[in-house]
Amino acid sequence: MNSFYENTWIDSAVASWRAQDVKLRMGATASEADEAEHFLNLVFPKSFKDFHAVTDGFEYCDMDENMFSLWSYDRIVKEYSEGTDPNWISICDYLISSHMFGYRKGHIEVFKEYDGSFIVVANNFPEFIRLLIQNDDCLY
Repeated sequence: MNSFYENTWIDSAVASWRAQDVKLRMGATASEADEAEHFLNLVFPKSFKDFHAVTDGFEYCDMDENMFSLWSYDRIVKEYSEGTDPNWISICDYLISSHMFGYRKGHIEVFKEYDGSFIVVANNFPEFIRLLIQNDDCLY
């Protein structure tokens, strides 16, 4: 399968957010991805890096119509450096950090973190993006 079909989910997500007037960041470079991975001591899934090459998340403090904010590499690194759990990498928040979504080191699933508990909400990053776009109940 060629990359056009593999990345249709990215194009659909970007189109959905543009229709909501979400302020999207320019795509990240490979070196920005490498720097974040080095700092976090983590290798992001290919789908995550493919997505961030198209758009490096939302502009700081911008959110979609459901109040989710998808983070840039810079924000991921900043929040990680200020965090207390070295095994938790936040990539998205709901309602200005009411609860967070991200990765546990050693896992490819996307978790929801709320009040110190971690619950798998998606088996992979494209599935997580689909849940965001559909405003799925499992995110709350």
